[in-house]
Amino acid sequence: MFIYEAGILGIIGAVIGAAMSVAIGWVVVLAMVGSTEYFLAPASLIYVPSAMLIGVIICVVSGVYPAWKASNLDPIEALRAE
Repeated sequence: MFIYEAGILGIIGAVIGAAMSVAIGWVVVLAMVGSTEYFLAPASLIYVPSAMLIGVIICVVSGVYPAWKASNLDPIEALRAE
């Protein structure tokens, strides 16, 4: 359950981050260069999916430790401590 939650949060964050980075990058390139002719070229957009994949992997890996720790707990002891 922790890993699924981390994966879903990672995917949502990656999609929002990719959309924001493309939008802000387009504005910055337009302001600095004056033309966005090559901004949406495949050679420059290949980094967006790879960054999204790295973000999702980091989220899932960071969700493994809480999932492992929760799986080692006795449910009665965990409920008693809360």
